[in-house]
Formats: sequence, C-alpha cells, structure tokens
Amino acid sequence: MIEEHELFASLPDPLKDIVKKRFSGKGDFDDFLNFDYEKDLHDPFLFKDMQKAVERILQAIKKGEKIAIYSDFDADGIPGGIILKETFDKIGYENFLNYIPHRNKEGYGLHKEAVEKLIKDNGVSLILTVDVGISDTGAAAVANKLGADLIITDHHEALNVPEAFAIINPKLENEEYPFKELCGAAVAWKLSSALLERGKKSSLPGFANIKEGWEKWLLSLVALSTVADMMPLIGENRALVHFGLIAMQKSPRPGLRALLRHYGVSQNLLDETDLGFSIAPKINAASRLGDPVLAFNLLSSTDPLQIQKDLLEIDRLNSKRKTESAKISREAKKRLKARETLPKVFLTGDKSWNPALLGLSAGKLADEFGRIVCLWGQDEAGVFKGSCRNGNSGHIAKLLDSVKERLINYGGHEGAGGFSLDFENLLEFEGLLNESYEKLGFESQEQKVEFDAELLSSDLNWDFYKKLRLLAPFGIANPAPIFRWSNIEIVSKRLFGKNKEHLEIVFKSTGNNQSAKAIAFFAKDEWKKLENIKEIYGKIEKSSFMKKLELRVSVTNLI
Repeated sequence: MIEEHELFASLPDPLKDIVKKRFSGKGDFDDFLNFDYEKDLHDPFLFKDMQKAVERILQAIKKGEKIAIYSDFDADGIPGGIILKETFDKIGYENFLNYIPHRNKEGYGLHKEAVEKLIKDNGVSLILTVDVGISDTGAAAVANKLGADLIITDHHEALNVPEAFAIINPKLENEEYPFKELCGAAVAWKLSSALLERGKKSSLPGFANIKEGWEKWLLSLVALSTVADMMPLIGENRALVHFGLIAMQKSPRPGLRALLRHYGVSQNLLDETDLGFSIAPKINAASRLGDPVLAFNLLSSTDPLQIQKDLLEIDRLNSKRKTESAKISREAKKRLKARETLPKVFLTGDKSWNPALLGLSAGKLADEFGRIVCLWGQDEAGVFKGSCRNGNSGHIAKLLDSVKERLINYGGHEGAGGFSLDFENLLEFEGLLNESYEKLGFESQEQKVEFDAELLSSDLNWDFYKKLRLLAPFGIANPAPIFRWSNIEIVSKRLFGKNKEHLEIVFKSTGNNQSAKAIAFFAKDEWKKLENIKEIYGKIEKSSFMKKLELRVSVTNLI
C-alpha cells in the first residue's frame, strides 16, 4: 500500500490525497521519486538502425566526407541540431555544416531543393536530419539519385516512410525502442551518445580524450526541447528533463547565461516552467519573425559580441511577436464578439496576419469562448495558412480530414491543427467546417471546474512547495496539481501590463492572517470584471523574476 511508503507520512494531507490518486502502490511511487540515470534512460542501440547509422557516420569521419546536419527551425530542431554540431566539435571533426530551413520562405520539412543544393554545391555525401524528414519521400529520392546517404532522426508519425540509409524514429512501425514519446532533440542525443560510445571503443582519434559522461551536459538542450515540444513527461522523458534541468542549472553555455540574465531568470533555480515560458518562446521567436540561425547561434556561440548582437535581435523579434500576437487576438476577439450567434467553429483571418503567430491567439480565444477557433493569414510565399485550437469539444484532426478535398495540406491532433488552402475556398470554409462538425456528431462539453485539493492561503509556503516538487517535473501526462482556495477575503486586486491584460489578486483565507498572491496572465474579460471573487483555482509556481523570489498562484479559474 502506498501509505506504507516512508515518505508518505511526512506529506501534507492535500498532497497525500494527490499521491493516492496518481500512484497504484508503494513500488510505483518509489520508482517515480528515485531517478536513476542508468535505469531510467534506455540504451540508444535498442533502435533498430542505430548501429547502422553510427557505423556510417564513423566511416564518413574516417574518410573526411562532408556531412550536413539538417534540423527543423523550432525549439526542438534547433537544440537538436546544436547537439550534433557540438558532438562533432568535441570529436574535432570540422568537415560538416548545419542547415536550417527558413520557416516563412521554405516551410517545414526536408526540401528537395535544399538537399540538391547541399549535395551539388556543398559537396555533402551524408545528410543527418533532426526533427524532420520522416515523410519527405521526394527529398530522400533526390539524395539517393545524387549518391548521398540520408540518415533520418525524427519523432513524428511515419506516414510515408522514405527510402533512407537509416531511420531512427521511436514511432516507426516495428521499431523496437521501448519508449515512443521522445522529442526530436532527444533522438539526436541518442545518436550522439551512441556515436561517442562506439567511437571510444574503436579507439578513433578525437574520441579517446573525451571525458566519460560529457554527453550529459547536452541534456540541458534535450530538456528544453522536450518541454518546448510538449512531450509527455512520463517514463524516459521525465528522467531526461530531470537530469537536463540539473545540467542547465550548472551550464557554462554563454548564450544561455546571457539569455537568462537579460530576462531576469535565476539559472540555479530553473525549472520546467522557465523552459516553457521564459526560454522556448524566445528561441521560437527567431524563426517566427526572423531567421532561425539567430537562435542557433545564440545557444551555440562562445563569442560574447556575437551573443549580445543575436540576443538583442531576438529580444526585438520577441517584442514584435508579442505586439503582433496581441493585435491579432484583439481583432479576432472583436469579430467573434460581434457575431449575433456564435458558431461551433469560428473562422476569421487577414492577409496581413503572420501564420506563424496564429496558434497562440487561436488558443486563447478557444479557451475563453469554449469552441474551436481557426485563424488564417498569408505567408511570404503568398500561401494562405491557418491554425485551429480546440476549446472544449470536437477533434481538430478529424474535422480537417473531413474537408481535406478543399485543402492543400493539413495536419494536427485532437487539440490543435494547421492547414493551408486556396483563397477562393476561404469564403465558404467556415460553413463547411460547421457542417462537418455537426455530421461528425461533436458536442460541446460542459466545462467543469476541477481541482486536486483544497488549500488555505497559509499553505502557500516553501515547505509545502518543496514537497510538491517531489512530483515534478510537471507537464503533459504529469500535470501540476490544481488547487482551490475558497472562503477567501480579497485584500487587493489590480490590472497590470502594457494593455492591462494581466490580473493580480492578493487574498487570504477567512480567519487566516497570511495573505497569498495570485496572477492571471492574459486574464479573461469576465475575470477582470468580477467584483466578488469567491473561489480561486490555480497551480502553485515559483517566480524569480528580476531575482525576486516568491511563491504565487497561477490562476486557472475564478468564480
């Protein structure tokens, strides 16, 4: 029984209830608490093609072949590309290059034109992909035709598997690797680890002097990507993020340190929330509104002047991202509220809206209005692209699939999706989506206010937080507990931010002298107008902004 675990008795009663709900027994809870690097992380050679891939790379190193690392442009692909770059740097191999496609000019994927250019113009004979390539049969065919070998490392669903020299992807059909939910950077790290292990055993020049366990420093990048790509924080992923956070808290990486200093985040107190909300958005801002190479250079460079230059540009792009996203959100919300009758699926857009910024805005509106929201814009190539987010009903991937004859391409899952289409189809697209919504039998679910345990304002203390962190890192599949504070007195309430979009509430439980602070970032209009707040729901989070350490409630609901 879980009550027999030696730690269980020391937990506050609210956490005892949560532990009993989440764990089946004493052994299950014990395994969860005790991280073990050797036990929790699987052997990279369990991948079917790993040995084949490593042998091919070692052959290329021996012969001095030109190698290209082709990685995606987001906060998964960029760190993954750096992992392989720094592995080659550590070995002392110089005949390689990194290539990152431009989000707005080239788009996602392993592109035929880029592959041809790498081979013909740069003399590349071996291409390693990161977080991309698993469905790009055309690009693989170009590589094969031109005599270059392609090693694909990816983690996306394998729809049409290309003909490649080797494929390392946990979701590949008949793949024997035991954990299926690795992010792209984690798969690249597995390749790096296997390469270092085999290179040392082969006594190859460049490998012998690498200290045992050096690859653990690269886990800081794996942790960032795992959180940024919203991978489930269970099994091996949870261990990768745990050990990655330790590495990141101690990392000497100059660009990371500069980034954290610039935004007032304490490196030694970093947690998964900081990765997801303080670091990843800045990395993604580079590709959304500029060149992804900026983020790549920031995280990999050792040149202080270059780091400062890239950081200032990323900061400018991030500010621009926030401004443009806010503008899109305001205009879309205005249009939505102007409707006399709200459709189950709301679609709106503008040619001036940047498709790379639509997902966040669509998500906010979907949550606030409890329906599917799709926003569209036009990219630099003139293609009309949209993003959809699910409020509380339906299945976006199924919905888009039901109207696929009107789309150029599409993809997604239950909660989110994207599409591109011709402009002439936009006028009737909302009607088609709503017709399909009805035909598919989707029904709006009543939004219930759910929580894990009840707390008092005095429970917001460091001892409680320390015990709560035993269940961390939190994320998809291991969510941070949501607590409720009821029977409360409001001490103060204020709006803050450039456009007064955030809400701060100071409260205390009735009969309790200790007050607590709750923050609702981008608060719903109805929350801002609430005069009588009776209940606060939220997650407990640490803030070290501008080196001011405090505990607060991150609001998920107000009543």
